[in-house]
Amino acid sequence: MAIDEPAQLRAALAFPDAQRALVYEDTILDLAKRGPVLLLCADETALAHPRLLEIRDRLPLLSLAAIPPRQDAWAGLAAVVSGLRDQAHIAGTTSDPWLAARRMARLVHPWAARLAEHPVLRLGPVRRAMPGWLRALEERMPPPPELVAALTAFKPGLLMVAPALGPLAGDCVRSARYLGIRTVGLVDRWDGFFAEGAPHAWPDALAVWSSRHRRIAVQQYGFPGHHVAVIGAPGIGSWFQARTTRAAFCAQFGWNPDAPVVLCATS
Repeated sequence: MAIDEPAQLRAALAFPDAQRALVYEDTILDLAKRGPVLLLCADETALAHPRLLEIRDRLPLLSLAAIPPRQDAWAGLAAVVSGLRDQAHIAGTTSDPWLAARRMARLVHPWAARLAEHPVLRLGPVRRAMPGWLRALEERMPPPPELVAALTAFKPGLLMVAPALGPLAGDCVRSARYLGIRTVGLVDRWDGFFAEGAPHAWPDALAVWSSRHRRIAVQQYGFPGHHVAVIGAPGIGSWFQARTTRAAFCAQFGWNPDAPVVLCATS
């Protein structure tokens, strides 16, 4: 019986940096077998990452590009609204002051955190109403024209973005939605619903680690359950593909291959 070749698919993937992109190396390789792939990174230095360049040279259908920063008249307001939404989301999803401060330092610009502490914004009625105001304002802003132009030029049928929450995902999903492109958000951390910022714009579908993630998406965020796929943790499969012998592996570190090896694995 003849087996049909998989239909060609033009796919774009968006990541903040090279490290996040390489978590999905197997996904990139698989997609590049089916059609052209555009790999977008917010960090421009990712375009010079040796491993990404090696993959690109091996895959003629793979293109690398930087996500250009927003420069239009909405850029300033978009940054303010995005920062305030992320600050509020982080503050509302953890009761640990140290953890909240660490996440804000990584995700939220210092001025956004300071602005959120303004006495007026700390008033009870204002603080309760702010999330709705900010969400409505963000939904009415046009998507970044630079990102719209990049997607228009490539014409993907699918856009995948990781993380699924946070400002990068919001910009990508709204740009894709404007162009009628289907979107998938990738929740690729155990704390991906809490540590990446607010849900600025929900994609058409979510790919998550576990059934717990699925429950969070459905019960806590109201995301349609039939649009959530549990796929497991990405980037783990390669660890189970033996590429060396025990003796060769131990030799790299000067270990005795006959002695026990203790692994301390952390997140």
